[in-house]
Amino acid sequence: MDQQLAEVEADVARFQQKRKRYNVMERAHFRAYTDNLVLDLAAKLASLMSSKERMNHGDILWVKNGTCKHSTARLMRFAATLTDKDLEKHNIPHKYLKCLKELKMHRVTQAEGSRGSEAALAALLLTPPYVNSECFELWAPLLPFVYGYAVHELAARFWNPPFCS
Repeated sequence: MDQQLAEVEADVARFQQKRKRYNVMERAHFRAYTDNLVLDLAAKLASLMSSKERMNHGDILWVKNGTCKHSTARLMRFAATLTDKDLEKHNIPHKYLKCLKELKMHRVTQAEGSRGSEAALAALLLTPPYVNSECFELWAPLLPFVYGYAVHELAARFWNPPFCS
């Protein structure tokens, strides 16, 4: 009986260690996904601006067919020059200006491998501990503006990818 109890306790300890490692990885992914969302927000804002407005921000970003595709470094430089007025013009709350200005190169370079991660971010936002949290309230409203779909629609793409149909 004592042997069985010891084995169960060892199994529980191993499970807790694995869960702890998983939580650390999940938080790292969440951070990368939100960094990508902020980069995509900067690209979306650039694509909505006239070429004259973009030039006023110092770095020339080219927009073709309504899409701004540039390196992470260029988008970060552009994001750092955005102002409240730029966000207000597109009804983006002031709270996101800080996120745009504080993108750090070391964080974003980790995130580059997960570009196109909007569905995974949406799926994470709908799972504990993110759903009904400050994280959900901060990031979910940006998804329709940046990607054109609500959080539930993007999450459905993650859970049911089109190629599996």
